[in-house]
Amino acid sequence: MSSFQYQILFVFLLSFSTSVSGQQLQNNSFENWSSVNDTEEPSNWNTIITGDLCRFCSFIASQRVFQDTREVVDGLSSIRIESKSILGGVIFNGSITTGQIVVPSASASAGYNQTVRKSSEFSQRLQIIPDSLVFWARYSITDNSDSALVAFFIHGETDFKVPVPESQATSVVATVHKTFQTNGSWKRISLPFRMTNTDERPAYVLATFSSSFAAGKGNGSAKLWVDKVEFVYNNEQLTLKSE
Repeated sequence: MSSFQYQILFVFLLSFSTSVSGQQLQNNSFENWSSVNDTEEPSNWNTIITGDLCRFCSFIASQRVFQDTREVVDGLSSIRIESKSILGGVIFNGSITTGQIVVPSASASAGYNQTVRKSSEFSQRLQIIPDSLVFWARYSITDNSDSALVAFFIHGETDFKVPVPESQATSVVATVHKTFQTNGSWKRISLPFRMTNTDERPAYVLATFSSSFAAGKGNGSAKLWVDKVEFVYNNEQLTLKSE
């Protein structure tokens, strides 16, 4: 191979790695917000306000996700996600997702998040597997009454649901699933993606942050701030995979 050919190959591999590492979630620092049903949602993310709710569930569709310009790590704003205690002590956690929140009944535990492939509003393409997920978070609870939750599921060509039904288990390509606290202060959290099915081709990521470790449980006063959500790629490994 001539020196010119080596130079062309190097440029190709460099550009491939750069383009791969550029796959990030849109609005990953929560700078952009839009008005929805007299409330606000972070652009490219969804809350219960735009959820698919049962006909008797509209009473739970109150705003629990807010733009915060005081608690900031990157840019001009972060996102604040709040739990709320209603109906005599029933806990409804706040959450954001790249998919759609579905609440088929008034029971908090019956809800799930779902990738809706036919809608770009409720789906997030991701065709390369990151090495890890990095984000900044601050969580208000410091005792054992609650923990925040982060859940990222990279999956194949299906309208994927979380919690994951048994019928969709083989569609999972890689995951990050972790409950956490931050001792009340901002903390940088780095979590590796865990591979689960190397035979499935990645197509989408269903990402979720929640102010409680489980629906219908936890602390009704929990608050979670999140900022600067990023995917980290190991370019060397990605280049080897491309050969």
